[in-house]
Amino acid sequence: MRGKGGRNVKLGKHSGWLAIGAVLALGVAALAQQPIRVGAAAPAWNGTTVAGKAIRSSQYRGKVVLLNFFSRYCAECRGEYPHLEQLQKRFAARGLQVVSVSLDQKKEDAGAFARELRTTFPVIFDPNATIATKFGVASLPTNIVIGRNGKVAAVIEGADTRKLDAAVARALAAR
Repeated sequence: MRGKGGRNVKLGKHSGWLAIGAVLALGVAALAQQPIRVGAAAPAWNGTTVAGKAIRSSQYRGKVVLLNFFSRYCAECRGEYPHLEQLQKRFAARGLQVVSVSLDQKKEDAGAFARELRTTFPVIFDPNATIATKFGVASLPTNIVIGRNGKVAAVIEGADTRKLDAAVARALAAR
C-alpha cells in the first residue's frame, strides 16, 4: 500500500483489513464533507480517552491545540508520534495541547499504542471517525492546528514534522 508522497505504508501481519476498513470509512466520510479550511472555526468535538476520561474541545479554549488523527497500523503515524510527544513537552508551558484521535477499531489497539509509546497527552478512541468526519480528514496521519482563537491555523496531511513545527510556532506566536 502506498502512502502520501509514494512511500510505502507498512501494515502489520493481521492488520491489513482493519487499516483498509479505516481508510474506506475515512474516504466515505470525506466524500460527504469537504476538508476543513484554514481560517474556518474549528468544530466542537468531544470524546473519551483510552483511559476512560471524557474530554471536549471547550476545555482547551485559549490554548493552541494540535489535533492528531492516527491509526496504530499506520507506519507514518507511528514514526511521527515521538515528535508529537516532544512538541507537547517543549511547548506545554506556552499553551500547546496535543490531543490524538485514534481511528483504530479496537480500543485495546489504541490503548496499547499509547502505552507502548509512553504518551503523556490525551488519546481519544474514535472508531466511528466522528471527530475525523467533522474535520474532513481523508488520510492518516493528519494534524490540525487550532489557534487560541478557535480557528483552524493549519492542516497537515502526512508526517511532515517541519511543516508541523512551523505551524505550531506560528499559532503559538499569534495573539
